[in-house]
Amino acid sequence: MSKTKCAVLVKHHLKALKLPTMCEECEKVASQAAIENLDHLAYLQRLCELELIERERRAAERRLKAARFPQTKTLDEFDFAQQPSINKPLVLELAKGQYIDERENVLLIGSSGVGKTHLAIALGLAACGQGRKVRRLRKITPETAALFERLWGESPAASLRRAVVKPSVAVDLGVEGGRQWRKHLALERDRRVIEAKKRSVLAKTGRLACEVCRFDFAATYGNDLGGFAEVHHLAPLSLATRRVKTRLKDLAILCANCHRAIHRIGPEMPGVEEMRRKYRGRRRG
Repeated sequence: MSKTKCAVLVKHHLKALKLPTMCEECEKVASQAAIENLDHLAYLQRLCELELIERERRAAERRLKAARFPQTKTLDEFDFAQQPSINKPLVLELAKGQYIDERENVLLIGSSGVGKTHLAIALGLAACGQGRKVRRLRKITPETAALFERLWGESPAASLRRAVVKPSVAVDLGVEGGRQWRKHLALERDRRVIEAKKRSVLAKTGRLACEVCRFDFAATYGNDLGGFAEVHHLAPLSLATRRVKTRLKDLAILCANCHRAIHRIGPEMPGVEEMRRKYRGRRRG
């Protein structure tokens, strides 16, 4: 078989095997191997290395494109000297990606212009470089929230609460009190049924006591706060797919602590009876 015919067949086979870089470089590398007196295994090794390098480069380009970063920002470009409050060793440690393996969150909090976006993009680029899939989201849609919960086993809100409750960096100074515009979609509430529930319970029991821990504001703080109690929907409105009619029996009187404890558990929140058993069990223990 002639050298030309052999080269044509080799390229045909390499295309069929989806090895485009080896197909493109095989003749050039063969000439170099002949000059350097390399054996066939060394020639094949060099071809495979070129294919692997090119594949990794294309994969990195795809990951970077899928991440949808508005611009490229790296940690090498970040001026830590201009932001001395930022913990540089911690940021460099985060760039290694261990927090991703441990399913932890990173919150970048600060005023405008301190470099939050720069650091977020830089950490995302570092993750792309490690072969991880990254995606920049400007807002959480129902679809992305469902994807987040399927991948991480919890809602974005629950993940954020966990990160805020257990911060990895100690903070002893905060800047607060500024005015910020916020836009959000709120679930419809009917204040009349809330007040009707309170009046109904007061008429039957003479007080507004938490149905979990029996805490009574009036008994503790005086009659001025006798009407202070929260009303809990036994069936979470957040799970409703349409407008629903709420009856008094669908509501429960709770103190602020028990109300937040129920909701903090997440979408699979326990019922009032279950929380009451937990509370009594802890009290007896």
